[in-house]
Amino acid sequence: MGIEYLIVYASSFLIVAYVLSSNVVGALMGGGAGASTLSASSCFITPELPCASMSISSASGKADVELTDNLGTAMKFPEGSFIVELPGGETATGSCTPGSAKEGSKISCIAYFDGAGISRGRQLEPRFSIGYSICSARSCQQGLNVTGSATLYAS
Repeated sequence: MGIEYLIVYASSFLIVAYVLSSNVVGALMGGGAGASTLSASSCFITPELPCASMSISSASGKADVELTDNLGTAMKFPEGSFIVELPGGETATGSCTPGSAKEGSKISCIAYFDGAGISRGRQLEPRFSIGYSICSARSCQQGLNVTGSATLYAS
């Protein structure tokens, strides 16, 4: 009974040590237990362009804002029209889809950045801007810009 007891507890100790060390190494390398997705508890652009959600993933570096076109007219989004700025000054530039959105359309704006600085339990308050044009049947008014902000918490 003595040797069996020692083998069972020694192997249990080794398994626990392995799991703990892999989580620590993963967190230091920017993945594993340190990877997280921050989701918005609040997100604001304007009443005419309501922000449905915002999230940032440290695993993929993806920043995603979902909004709705309630301007009463179609919108167009040029490439590179979405800019996200994190509190530390890191910025990422991306685009919104669809590139031409009809009135009432759901719009997704995505940018990628190095998300290694995001960890569990952290709160972020990113700011973002979206460049767009509003279009009628005859013409488009170009060069418009709107800014927004969000409060995100790690999940």
